[in-house]
Amino acid sequence: MIGITFQNCTKVEQPIVGDDLARYGEFPHHALLGYLKRDKEDEYEFQCGGTLVSDQHVITAAHCIERTFPKVVRLGEYDTEHESVDEVQVAIEGVLMHPEYSPRKAYHDIAILKLAEKVSLSTFIRPACLWDTEYRNFSRYITAGFERNEPFGKFDTVLRKLQLEELSVEDCTNMMEVSRYFTDGIHDGQLCISTDTCGELSGEALQPVTATKPCISHVVGITSRGTRCNSNGVTIYTKVSYYIDWIETNVWGQNATNPETYRAVSIR
Repeated sequence: MIGITFQNCTKVEQPIVGDDLARYGEFPHHALLGYLKRDKEDEYEFQCGGTLVSDQHVITAAHCIERTFPKVVRLGEYDTEHESVDEVQVAIEGVLMHPEYSPRKAYHDIAILKLAEKVSLSTFIRPACLWDTEYRNFSRYITAGFERNEPFGKFDTVLRKLQLEELSVEDCTNMMEVSRYFTDGIHDGQLCISTDTCGELSGEALQPVTATKPCISHVVGITSRGTRCNSNGVTIYTKVSYYIDWIETNVWGQNATNPETYRAVSIR
């Protein structure tokens, strides 16, 4: 058990305006996915994000494992230029892509990573709860990640948080650019969010601003696809509640211990 109390947990606070630096330990479920650098045996590039949902599982976007598998997950990361005693790096044992996902479209863009070992949970590393119902009495969200503010620019080195607003399907459709990824419009398993940034790392968590329990984070969506950098852009998130049965079956249910559920990830 984790000894988390209101006194020692880090409460999520919404940005005053737009985006802001996250506080240390504010998003303990945040994960980074590391991919081996070319011709480098022990160096990784962190190109996608994810959310810790158990002591051995991370959910992310399916397109993050579409071409190549990440090898490690880093948890507790706050500043990529300075190593912290609170961060850990764990090898990935296996990956599971949603069976209906297709690289040609942006639908069913969700995957589960199984870690090679269980992580020790702490104030700075602990899972988020899954939002398991279609009912949402809020339209404002917060996401955290390492963002960039210009096309093909470098990602921030310190974790930032961004306040976002949900759009109706009609407004979203009017604002979206024509894309081969959304030929069937917005799917029931997707959320449309207004944004003016160039985009977060794929796979990062969307969580509600109105949290009733300060020590508990809920993940409502997973970053999927976004438009180009402009002040009237949109980002599409995979809706966690739509896939709740699939997630629970493969993380805690009958498929969780089946060795054939997850596709193995080689060390090299």
